[in-house]
Parts: sequence; C-alpha cells; structure tokens
Amino acid sequence: MSYKPQQELFEEYQQSVKSLSTITDFFEYEKKFVSLHNEFGKQMLELSISQTKPSERKKKLQQDLEK
Repeated sequence: MSYKPQQELFEEYQQSVKSLSTITDFFEYEKKFVSLHNEFGKQMLELSISQTKPSERKKKLQQDLEK
C-alpha cells in the first residue's frame, strides 16, 4: 500500500467533501460524508503510524553496547 503525504490526503478529502454539495437528500449526504470521513481518518492513522521513529527508550542489548 502506498502512502501519500498528509497534505495531499487532506486536499483529496476536501475535494471529496466539496463534491457532496450536489447531493440534495440529507440522508444520502450524511451517509457519503461519514464514509469519506472514516476513510480519511483511516488513511491518516495508517500514515502517522507508519512514520514513527524508533524509541530512544528501547532497551539496548549487551552486544549492541560492545560495538
């Protein structure tokens, strides 16, 4: 799975939400908005998890200290 930078994902999300303005039925609008919002949240969470740095508090093994 390829990840796009956060800014690009947010711009796509904004465009998708703007495209919903043509829908006149409130319940259909709400259904599609919730779907878009959940997908956007999922993508942002996956992106933020994939970009974590290694913890500096991680326990070091004795063999790593000898190097």
